[in-house]
Amino acid sequence: MTDHPGFSSLGRSAAFRAFLVAVLGLCAAGCPDPEQQVSSRDPGDRIRAIREMADRGSEADVQRLAEAAAHEDAGTAVEAVAALARTDRMTAVAALSRVATKDRRPQVRQMAVSSLTQHKQPEAVQALREVVATDENRDVQGEAAVALGRVGTLDDVALLLGIVQADEDPVVVSRAVAGIERLVSVRFGYDPAAPADERALARRRVLAEAPALVARIRQELAKKGETR
Repeated sequence: MTDHPGFSSLGRSAAFRAFLVAVLGLCAAGCPDPEQQVSSRDPGDRIRAIREMADRGSEADVQRLAEAAAHEDAGTAVEAVAALARTDRMTAVAALSRVATKDRRPQVRQMAVSSLTQHKQPEAVQALREVVATDENRDVQGEAAVALGRVGTLDDVALLLGIVQADEDPVVVSRAVAGIERLVSVRFGYDPAAPADERALARRRVLAEAPALVARIRQELAKKGETR
């Protein structure tokens, strides 16, 4: 297609700029502000706003997402927690730690626990330790045990061994064992679906072997001048 004789490249450029200014003007006048939409009564609006703020990731956005994580609607709170996990700001870690240890809703705490594995800062690890030690919900506690295996240290093996020794829920024990396995890089073969005698045997193996493995790993790290 040929250009109109009077429509030069300069004219096209000016026309495009005018079009862009018009579009931006319309958006400024009518596009919803995500910080306002996150308080909308429409769940779809809230979710869209939360995702937009996560993409922007400013400090103000993280603060607003932290507030949304306490929303009375659990679905909105879970979405806000997942959004916080996608940011790399320390304020996001603090918000996730509060949700993991303080929120009253198990499904929201569980999402926060899972999200904390995206952040290996000491505050995140400490929050996971608190959840493992004190949370009364089995699913949340188990999720935290697995998460601690991902971002914790050899010091956390003792905490997880306490669950293996004392807890009678095979699923919780299996998650604690999974956390230990990650930390010491050894498979113990604990199967929560196995017969009781097989589970007891695997549990005894974990309790007997894990402390020795930790000591051995520390000796090897000390020779290299490292810690873990």
